[in-house]
Amino acid sequence: MMVYGVVQSLWMLSLLIGCSGYNPLTEAAEKHNSIKKLDECFCQLSGPVDVCCCDVETVDKLNTDKIYPLVSELIKQPYFKYFKINFKRKCPFWSDDGSCVLKNCHVEQCSEEDVPVFLKGEGPSDQVVCSLKSEEETKLSSIVGKFSSEQVQEFAEWAVHDDEQENFCLMEDDSSENASYVDLIINPERYTGYSGYSAHRIWSAIHNENCFRPKSSSRPGLPLAATLMQELCLEERAFFRLISGLHSSINIHVAAEYIQSGALTDAPRFGPNLNEFVRRFDSSNTNGQGPVWLKNIYFAYLVVLKAVTKAERVWSNYVFYTGNEKEEETINKTIQKLISSANGCGHSLFDEKQLFNKDTASELKEEFRAHFLNISRIMDCVGCSKCRLWGTLQVQGIGTALKILFSAKSHFHLKRQEIVALFNVLGRLSSSIKALQGFKSMQQVDRPDPPPPVSAPPNTHRTKKEL
Repeated sequence: MMVYGVVQSLWMLSLLIGCSGYNPLTEAAEKHNSIKKLDECFCQLSGPVDVCCCDVETVDKLNTDKIYPLVSELIKQPYFKYFKINFKRKCPFWSDDGSCVLKNCHVEQCSEEDVPVFLKGEGPSDQVVCSLKSEEETKLSSIVGKFSSEQVQEFAEWAVHDDEQENFCLMEDDSSENASYVDLIINPERYTGYSGYSAHRIWSAIHNENCFRPKSSSRPGLPLAATLMQELCLEERAFFRLISGLHSSINIHVAAEYIQSGALTDAPRFGPNLNEFVRRFDSSNTNGQGPVWLKNIYFAYLVVLKAVTKAERVWSNYVFYTGNEKEEETINKTIQKLISSANGCGHSLFDEKQLFNKDTASELKEEFRAHFLNISRIMDCVGCSKCRLWGTLQVQGIGTALKILFSAKSHFHLKRQEIVALFNVLGRLSSSIKALQGFKSMQQVDRPDPPPPVSAPPNTHRTKKEL
C-alpha cells in the first residue's frame, strides 16, 4: 500500500506540473534569486523627488500612516466607486485593437437596475464650479445682478466651452448612449494575462510618440536614459516622470495582484508575485532604468496629492451627493482628514509654480496638454476591457490633477467623472507605494537557503525488507 501511495503522489505531482506548468521547486529557486535581486530594484528609492521638496522616506511614512488608510476608505464610498466608460468607441490610430478574450479581461458592467438613483439625473448637477480665488476676489468679480438671467446663462455656456480648452484628457460625455457605468469594487485592477504585441504597442505609442524626447536622441525606441534626461527642460522631464510613474504604478498593481501559480480552480487566487516584480523592475532586466521608474511613482503621487490639496476650498463647498446624508458626511470628513494630513508636510508635496513660468510657457503648456490629450485617446485602443477601464480612469485622474494645477483661469468646471477619477488615481498610486513596502520588506527577512535542485523522482521500487 505504501508503494502505491508514493507512486500515486508522484503521478499527481507530474499531472500538476504538466497541466499548469507549476513546479514548486522551480518556483522556490526563482523566488530565492528574486530576493537576492531586490537590492538592485530599490537602489535609487531614497532621497528627494524631482520638483518636490519631499523625499521618498517622508512619502513612505505619510502614505502608510495617513493617506493610504483614508483614501482606501474614501474610494469605497458609492459616490466614488461608479465610473462611466464607453467601451464601444473605436481606436482612432489603428484598425486592429487586439481585443482580448481572456476571462480575466472581462468587465462586469452595471445594468440599469444596478445604477444608483443619484446617477440617474436626480439631485444636484454632476458639475461643480471650481474657484481658486479667495472669497474676497470672488465677491469683487461677481456679475450677479448686473445682467439678465439669459445673459448669465449664455456666459455660463461659453464658460463651459472655454473650460474644455483647459482639459488635459478626453472626458466621457455623460449623455453618451454607448457609455455605461462600472462598479470599480467588483472589477478590481489586477493581472489579466493581457500581453504580447497588442499591449506593447499601447505603451510604445505612449512613450515613443507622446513623450518629449531630446532632439539629439538617436534611440527613439528605447526609454530615456538618465544622461539623455538632462537634455530635457524641467517641464519635459516632469511630463516624462508623470507618464513613467503611471506606467510603473500599473505594473506594480499587476505584480501585487498576480494570479497564483498552480491555481487550477474556476475562482483563481490573486496575490503578490515577487518574481514578476523583479522581472519588471530589476536593474539588470531594464537597462538600469527599473529603479528610476519606481521613483517616478512617487513623483506622480505627489503631483496628484498636491492637486487634491490645492482644491481644498472646492471640496469644502461641494456636496458629494448620493441621496444618503450619512454617506455624504463620511465623504466630507474623510476628505478633510486627508487634506489635513497632506498639509502636515507643509509645501513640500509638489511645487507647480516652478513649471510654465518662462517666456515660452504658453507654447510649452499647450504642447504638454496636447501630448496628454493624445494619450487619453490611446486608451480606446487597449484590447483588454479591464486594462482599458483602469487605464482610462487613471489617465483621466492625472489629467484632472493637471487641470487643477495648471489652469490659466481661476474658475473652471469639474464633472463628477473627473472627481471620481482624481481620487481613484490617488488611491491607485497610494496602493502602489504601499505594495512597494510589502516587496521591500522581503529584504528584511532572513535570506532563505537555496532550495534543493530539481531532480528526477526518487526510485519507487522497494524491496520487501525496505517496506
